[in-house]
Amino acid sequence: MKRMESNKAMNRLSIVTLVLSIFACTPSFAENRWFVGGAGGLASFDDEIDVVDTGNVSLKFGYALGDYLEFGASYGFTLLTDDINNVDHDLDIGFAYVKGKLPINDTSLLYLMFGASQLKLTEAIRDSSSSTEDEGNGFGIGVEVRGRNSVGYSAEYVIYYDDDEFDGVDVDVNSSGFNFGFVKYF
Repeated sequence: MKRMESNKAMNRLSIVTLVLSIFACTPSFAENRWFVGGAGGLASFDDEIDVVDTGNVSLKFGYALGDYLEFGASYGFTLLTDDINNVDHDLDIGFAYVKGKLPINDTSLLYLMFGASQLKLTEAIRDSSSSTEDEGNGFGIGVEVRGRNSVGYSAEYVIYYDDDEFDGVDVDVNSSGFNFGFVKYF
């Protein structure tokens, strides 16, 4: 019995040591900070039948853990709908991600993103509409340039969804976006 309690204490100590080691090995730990931002760009939804291209804006927030790691979430919604055969299409995209960053110099960095996404496609004609939605995995690549007052400007390409079914329908679907944005670090 005493040995089990000793093992539990040792496991807890190992976990605490691991977490503290990660923080200690993260350069610029004092630079860890929250961020908020926004972006605008083209979002695309291709289901082998139609290609929907919408003008979207997104809001994002998260936490930067040193120079190399960031956790964030974004939500994008349509400002400019795509009209295909008199049917308006909206595309809403939620994305929770982990971002690995590689500093190039003091003001620029490259990054890779990976996370979970939620897509909602709404089709509207006159006074009626219907929506389909699904979850998937997303990934992307981008570049950020830091300006004055802890503001960063970015350009990124993200594949939000790439699967062979959407909302239970067997169809090859790809949804991606090319975004230009900014973040403010606190």
